[in-house]
Amino acid sequence: RGVVPIRFGAESLGGAVNFVTRELEFGTALELSTEVASFGTLRASSVGRIVLSPNHGIYLDIDAFYDRTDNDYEVDVELTDERGRLYPATVRRFHDGYEGLGLGLEVGTNRRRSWADLLSISAFASTVDKEIQHNVRMTVPYGDVIRGENGYGTTLHYLRRDRLTSPFGVELVASYVYREAFFDDVSHNLWDWTGDVIARRANPGEVSRGSRTRSAEHQVYGRLDLAYRLGEHHRFELNTAPGYTHQ
Repeated sequence: RGVVPIRFGAESLGGAVNFVTRELEFGTALELSTEVASFGTLRASSVGRIVLSPNHGIYLDIDAFYDRTDNDYEVDVELTDERGRLYPATVRRFHDGYEGLGLGLEVGTNRRRSWADLLSISAFASTVDKEIQHNVRMTVPYGDVIRGENGYGTTLHYLRRDRLTSPFGVELVASYVYREAFFDDVSHNLWDWTGDVIARRANPGEVSRGSRTRSAEHQVYGRLDLAYRLGEHHRFELNTAPGYTHQ
């Protein structure tokens, strides 16, 4: 809380959160995790490290995840009887599923040298699909509306800490991310809360008048931190963190 350390290059009135992921032990390793829960929920992840050159500290990290759920839990709604009158009923959601998949690769060296303590380049790709079950007030059920996002990116990380042999330190982070969001609402079907098609619309679209939209976003981010150790208890830091977004 309070003032954010300058090395993060961020402005925040309330503070900041610094996530430090656990490093794999040096050497070849593989970790797998799987979680199964209610309503068709499955979460799986893996992370592994392959040592390409033990003498030079060159490694290859691979991580992946897969998430899915049906979200078919029961909800209280109102159905229409043969006379067009509303009555309360409990039904299961039938179009609220989620699926996400991602893969990341990182290659670098973490063996401390005179010119660097860490140098790595990483890349990732991910995709997400989410079904939309109803409108905001939960009065109209949907059965074909889908939204999602595809993302790709790469990051360069260079770190050299100040030390006894040299008072200068530098950290550089540069990243590029491309995101493509989509929204599909082109169905002619008219659904009820039981998951049945009860009619066909003359025009496509459950949310609006029918649309299939695509939007792309390019993001470039950088952070440069320069440090100079003045003494045992004092150091000087200069930080800049430019960013650019184009849609």
